[in-house]
Amino acid sequence: MNKYELRMSLYQSENRNPQSNSPSMMTSSKKNTVYRLRKTALFVGSFAYLLYSTYILILFTILFHVLVSPFRLAAFLIRVRQDTAENAEKGKEKEKRRKEKATAAHLSFILYPLCFILLCALSVSATAFFLNRPTGLADSQKIVIQREMTVRQIGQLLRDRGLIRSIRLFALMARLSGIENRLEAGEYRLNGLNTTYRTMWRLTKGGAVTKNVTIPEGRTLREIAGILRREVATDSVRFVALARDSAFCHELGVQASTLEGYLFPDTYNLFYRMDERAILKTMTAHFWEVFSDSLRQRARDLGFSVHQAVILASLVEEEAQAPRERPIIAGIFQRRLRLGRALESCATVQYALGRRKARLRNRDLKIDSPYNTYLHRGLPPGPIGNPGRAALQAALYPADEGYLYFVSRGDGTHIFSKSLRAHINAKNRIKTRKFHRKDAKSAKGDRK
Repeated sequence: MNKYELRMSLYQSENRNPQSNSPSMMTSSKKNTVYRLRKTALFVGSFAYLLYSTYILILFTILFHVLVSPFRLAAFLIRVRQDTAENAEKGKEKEKRRKEKATAAHLSFILYPLCFILLCALSVSATAFFLNRPTGLADSQKIVIQREMTVRQIGQLLRDRGLIRSIRLFALMARLSGIENRLEAGEYRLNGLNTTYRTMWRLTKGGAVTKNVTIPEGRTLREIAGILRREVATDSVRFVALARDSAFCHELGVQASTLEGYLFPDTYNLFYRMDERAILKTMTAHFWEVFSDSLRQRARDLGFSVHQAVILASLVEEEAQAPRERPIIAGIFQRRLRLGRALESCATVQYALGRRKARLRNRDLKIDSPYNTYLHRGLPPGPIGNPGRAALQAALYPADEGYLYFVSRGDGTHIFSKSLRAHINAKNRIKTRKFHRKDAKSAKGDRK
């Protein structure tokens, strides 16, 4: 009989005699008690069995996990390592792809503008190469670059002469090369067989074509400055200022405050826009070559310093036009100096006036100036011009023929006199002769 059947039998027996107080009922009561006890014991045993089974299960589970955990941990670590390696590989691959994309983007950002710039540069270079080519003009062209001309004006002149192809390229090259302000004025001989670039650099060397400039005897400092300005485009103001610089004069061996008288007249081969200082040095050096040691000694023998000899020579240069008269006029001046008389040179008055007059008036002879030798005795304070070789020789080797006066005939020669009366008579004869010439000319005009 199983547990279920036992329970049902007990239940039925109890329901049949619920009111019975017989011994049999007592026996049933005991049986019920035993049943309850058994039931309780069975429940407790079942519960204990359940607890024990649960304990055993938990114990085996824990033991299983304890035994299996190292293997699982090892597998986990292996899996983690593999995942880490895979992730690292994937990260590297991803980073590599990202870098490749970034590099491509950067290269695109650089290469496209670079290609554009390169294309533009090639276009500009090709154009510049074409325009920079020689024009092929073989004939030499003489061009004159003026001091005040701009780069574009110079380019215009060169293109008009067929020497370059493009004004803009010429101006751009000059600006980029930094020689825009270094183009020298002057006279050049150029042809179209050179490139624009070489032609441009040629203009920075100064007028290589030299010019022979003749400085006549007797010209003053200002007159020489004017000649040089016209002929080789020198700065006349700077030329005069340098010639009047005492320190510069002493540097050239001139013991005076000006180079007036020491700029030897001759023909010089000069460059256009040649440096004024260089020209002054050249002319002064030529003077010292002519005024040799023998002439210096001769000046000392006559009681003159070099400066006094130059002053006297400048007077002779201005007064004497005929070469044979120079020693005679030099002798007259030296005689007057020895006698303490005024030199009465019209040339000194002209210098004091600052201009050359065809005829001096009486009021001109009264001008208040240390150079007026009608009012002041002795030599003037400085030369009145720049004497040549013949005048220097005549001043130091005069002809002493006893003359004290001379008057111009009007044809470049003079009448010399030893006395004042003879001098007055000579002046009157010249005036009468001039009067008769005027009458003859007027009569001839009337006949016509």
